Amino acid sequence: MAQAVLLLLAAFLAACGPDSPPAPAQPSNGAYGGPPRIVSGPFLAYLSPGPASTVLPFRRQDWPGPGSGLDQDAGTLSSGAVVNAFSTAPFEVTFRPPGDGGDIYAARADGAAVALKTKDGGVPRDIFFCGDSWILWGADVGPDWHSVTANIYQASEASCRPQKRTGPAYTQYIEATIDVPFIGLQSGTQAIDTIVHEHYDGASIAQAKSLERMYFGKGIGRYRWEYWAPRGTPLRRLVCPALDYSVPPASGWVMTDCRMWTNLVPNTTRFSLAAYGWGYP
Repeated sequence: MAQAVLLLLAAFLAACGPDSPPAPAQPSNGAYGGPPRIVSGPFLAYLSPGPASTVLPFRRQDWPGPGSGLDQDAGTLSSGAVVNAFSTAPFEVTFRPPGDGGDIYAARADGAAVALKTKDGGVPRDIFFCGDSWILWGADVGPDWHSVTANIYQASEASCRPQKRTGPAYTQYIEATIDVPFIGLQSGTQAIDTIVHEHYDGASIAQAKSLERMYFGKGIGRYRWEYWAPRGTPLRRLVCPALDYSVPPASGWVMTDCRMWTNLVPNTTRFSLAAYGWGYP
């Protein structure tokens, strides 16, 4: 199940073009032929609830339904990067491919929050997001929509070499307080300070063929993921509850997949991300 989520996350990068070296203007904050500088900042709390070594009394599982049963845990590593892990049954303490995987997030020196790499059973090794990196939001995030076009290529090493031709990804983001429903160990609705991130696989919404929308809650990390496509067909019966900003980006777009990680289940194995065995670089 982690494979389905992460393959979609990396899908457009596989078509970013040939491996011939480009000649773009290279912003100093990106990862053109080298990893970005990771820093701590006020927006780190939207990526991670705390240190990776923390043993929480619960784990966050997606809402039950067809194809469900995917735990998502987040924590900050000593490097400053955030591991956002996906675990499948039997939910063991350590990273166990092919079902398990995750994403790595970080706050960059210019204030942007980015995804640095991803991993799942569909690929033999980690995929690093290079160029401008996969931008989640910029330092200008606030109560109005802001946007940026990230130019991205993928690499198999944190060095981001060899450098490749990039592909554009129109990105927009907004910060808002959202009423979020929880189930499991803690039921009810909470008002969560949230950053909503939208990533399109093209230079504009009109040119895109897919959208990934993610919700990052302050003190929680990512709690929702959606995949949309023009005239798409849902991959399964979706059980994600209605939520602010969960709307089609344009006429004819359909949500084809979704995960809602606000189902709190007991942490019966004293799981912590310090022992997970997958991180950054």
